[in-house]
Parts: sequence; structure tokens; C-alpha cells
Amino acid sequence: MTTPQERMRSIGWGAELLDAMQLDSTVPEPFKVEGRRIAQTYPSTTALLELLATSSREFPATAGRSIEDARVLFERLRATGAGTEEIRRHVMFTLRHFPLAGWAKHANDSARLGHLDDWLAPDGP
Repeated sequence: MTTPQERMRSIGWGAELLDAMQLDSTVPEPFKVEGRRIAQTYPSTTALLELLATSSREFPATAGRSIEDARVLFERLRATGAGTEEIRRHVMFTLRHFPLAGWAKHANDSARLGHLDDWLAPDGP
């Protein structure tokens, strides 16, 4: 079972992975193009922490779509075996607790009820 802290950490690693893919010459160009598109609206850990701190009653739809698009991209990249060993390891660890399909809708529903922290939480006390 994935904890809210693990999910938050994986989303942060997803942002790092989108950047790392751009620097890896062994990642095919179509993956890089898609990664750049996703990165434009992918939420930062800071933005997610701000949502939690303000007790937001909405999970931004663009952020949710970006996270879901990133998951699909990472799964496709993993299936091809492309990238350096470091990238492949990064994909494996990122996907371990990464949000599954449909997660953004559930996060938004919880936010409306005032329980976004059931889905995301920072590390530490």
C-alpha cells in the first residue's frame, strides 16, 4: 500500500525524471518531446505543498492530467528499455509509488471533502 508521503515523493521524482530524460542521449526523441510537453504543466513539489498548506478544495485538473500523462510516458519508456541504466533505475523507483490511472479524480474528490492529505503528504512530522 502506498502512503501519501510515498506518493508525494514519487511525484517529485517524476519531475526530476522528466528533466533527466532530456539530458540522456539514449532516450528516443519522441519521448523527450512528450516529456517537455508534460513538464510544462507538471506540478512541482512546492506547488503541491502549497495546496496542502492552504487546505485547497480542488486538485488542479492540469496538474492531474500531467501526472497521469507522465505515468503513461514512464511506463512506455520502461517497456522499451530505452535510456541509460541510471534512467531505467529512475523510472523503476519513480513508478513504484506513482499515482495510478484515475488518481487525479480521487484526489480532487478528497480535496472537495477537505481530505487531500489522504492522498498527498510531505515527509517528516
